[in-house]
Amino acid sequence: MNSQVALVPACRQRRESRTRPADNRRSAWVCRLAVAWCVGGLSSTAAAQAPFSVLHNLTGYSDSAGPAAGLIQGRDGYLYGSTSKGGTFNLGTIFRVTTTGALTVLHSFEGVADGAFPSTALLEGADGNFYGSTRVGGAANASCRTCGGGTLFGVTPRGGFTVLHRFSEQRLPSVLVQGTDGFLYGTTSGGGNYSSGTAFRLTTAGDFTELHSFNGSSEGSKPLGLTQGSDGNFYGTTRFDTGSAFRMTPNGTVTVLHVFTDGSDGGHPWGSVGLLLGNDGNFYGMTTTGSAFGLGAVFRMTPGGVITTVHAVTGSADPMFAARSLIQAADGAFYGVTTGGADGTIFRVAPDGSVTLLHAFVQGEDGNSPEGLVQATDGQFYGASDSALFVMDVTGVVTTVYRFVGSQEGADARAPLVQARDGNLYGTTVHGGLYDRGTIFRVTPAGAFTVLYTFTGGLDGGYPRGALVEALDGTLYGTTSLNGASNGGTVFQVTLGGQLSTLHGFAGGSDGLYPQAGLIQARNGNFYGTTIEGGGGGCNLGCGTVFRMTPEGQLTVLHAFVGGPTFPQGPYAPLLEASDGNLYGSTAGRNDALCCGGTIFRLTPSGTLTTVHSFSSSESVPSPSALVQAPDGDLYGATACLGDGGHIFRMSLDGALSVLALTGTYCAGDGGGTPFVVPVVAAISLGRDGLLYGTVFVSFAMQSPPYTRSFKQSVFAITPAGAIMPLHEFTGDGDQMPQAVVQAADGYLYGVTSAGGTWLQ
Repeated sequence: MNSQVALVPACRQRRESRTRPADNRRSAWVCRLAVAWCVGGLSSTAAAQAPFSVLHNLTGYSDSAGPAAGLIQGRDGYLYGSTSKGGTFNLGTIFRVTTTGALTVLHSFEGVADGAFPSTALLEGADGNFYGSTRVGGAANASCRTCGGGTLFGVTPRGGFTVLHRFSEQRLPSVLVQGTDGFLYGTTSGGGNYSSGTAFRLTTAGDFTELHSFNGSSEGSKPLGLTQGSDGNFYGTTRFDTGSAFRMTPNGTVTVLHVFTDGSDGGHPWGSVGLLLGNDGNFYGMTTTGSAFGLGAVFRMTPGGVITTVHAVTGSADPMFAARSLIQAADGAFYGVTTGGADGTIFRVAPDGSVTLLHAFVQGEDGNSPEGLVQATDGQFYGASDSALFVMDVTGVVTTVYRFVGSQEGADARAPLVQARDGNLYGTTVHGGLYDRGTIFRVTPAGAFTVLYTFTGGLDGGYPRGALVEALDGTLYGTTSLNGASNGGTVFQVTLGGQLSTLHGFAGGSDGLYPQAGLIQARNGNFYGTTIEGGGGGCNLGCGTVFRMTPEGQLTVLHAFVGGPTFPQGPYAPLLEASDGNLYGSTAGRNDALCCGGTIFRLTPSGTLTTVHSFSSSESVPSPSALVQAPDGDLYGATACLGDGGHIFRMSLDGALSVLALTGTYCAGDGGGTPFVVPVVAAISLGRDGLLYGTVFVSFAMQSPPYTRSFKQSVFAITPAGAIMPLHEFTGDGDQMPQAVVQAADGYLYGVTSAGGTWLQ
């Protein structure tokens, strides 16, 4: 690297005050870092004390987001539910809401003691309290909020919270049911003697008993839940292999009543509750495969196990296609929700088996992915979508009664900032916004923050993961990784004032699927980008593409990756236009015997692709990330790998590669547990001063007790001699996962973290 590059003078540095509120609510940060240089190299003393200031803390999820399951109505008339995101730590909440939409958060999960990510509906017990479960969390490890196998809990109508049981390994418990004996009963889809799931009993005081381990063969595996019949026994279904229906005594003796064949009787039962007790004394459930058309059915089962098909799903146009829940209403008909259609539907099954479509959801209006229904005492149906709570009358008219605000500013910033010609910095968040589909924001160098656009998940797309690029016309261009017209992601243009236009929606055919990186604008004025799937090559959905797009949105695929032992696949990182006029990029892996792999490729503007370098396991440098070209003409990049911490490498344009520096070897040996090293996330960027800057995030944890976890994350510079010098090391769990930094015109480095930070509600 050229050591004659002009350096930022030491008088640039300025110490900034940093105020941390007392609470520690997590979302993400936008930060600024001053760099101090000495002529001839980097001063280690100055680097260690490089002034750092937080410009803005994204507000996180101020109430709730992403309902985890359907609602239930308490005896007090309120509706109760949970969310799998949102709350103080974005780990989920329990809430109460009136039928007119007044919502109160009763509990915000913090992960360490109480668990994280509730995923099933609540149960109202005979004592008037509510009971439920979380998927993970519960381990006494303050540095890892999602460590632990999940919890079973109780919560009072006023929010008093008690952990009743903590699982030592992830079990994924079902919705709970209270038996006539007062005990709580449930199942887990994992764990047990055969790792195929269990049935358990729990007292409201927390005494836990494992009643039965499913054997995974004759009994099936992954039980869905329990329903108590009029005979006092519990009935349920397993989902794998093809599934079964069973009866269990309160003491845990299981009798298989029916083994699904995946034929006319269906297969792989599904639903938030395995079986539903009908008002005729029979049980009702759903299968996802088999039956007359191979697409599942609604079935009736007698207490003795005789199966009859009520309605067989005929195809994707069937109102019951991709059904996920079922209830029986006061009129004797069955109502449920699906993930079918564009954004989900509500259907009705009459006693004679005829099915009626009642409502089709539209993201951006009433949300998508509905989670279930409950018929309230007023006769109307209430439910939750991914971003709203709604009410439906008996004719199918749906009205939104509450919209989750999510993180209005956004959350989980993954892409580097870009400084536009107006001097401001622009970026994206993957999540958050009114619809939890991400945002586009602007932040001034002084920290004034503005949300320019909130993605709806409709035609505009959702979940932008790549960086924006300012085009020659002064507008910004970018991509979303999902949603759009065909749910394959989009390319968009947005003005600096926030007016967004969708230029292309990926359909999954020859044009590709799921762009993860942003665009670049080449010297010829066209834009170039990549998708990680699609293109019509090998793999499952195609191995990804490289495309060219005009500023007006005309898209042409230049190359479709085909996979295999020789050819690359899965380009995740943005492209680079090098000084030779060609485009360079990287792929995440190869479809051969290597566990890792990855390539760097060259693409001519006309679309001829050449593999410049294939990483081998002996180099221990798989999954190359974004490339930059330094003033010396060489390409620089970073890799991530399990176990050895990853590397920074230098490569000439003809493919000669050498390891420049090792970001660090972290072998966790403290605590006596088994170490597991999470890959380094390192990103390299070229500063305006011609020097290279990077970020690194390393996590290592213990797979066996005491399940401790440690982090090392920092911003660093690469000296002209190739050494890594730290500029700032983040402290604790308040500053997590720094992304690539950008050096602005004022000489400061600006960046974002995708987690951590503090915010005030």
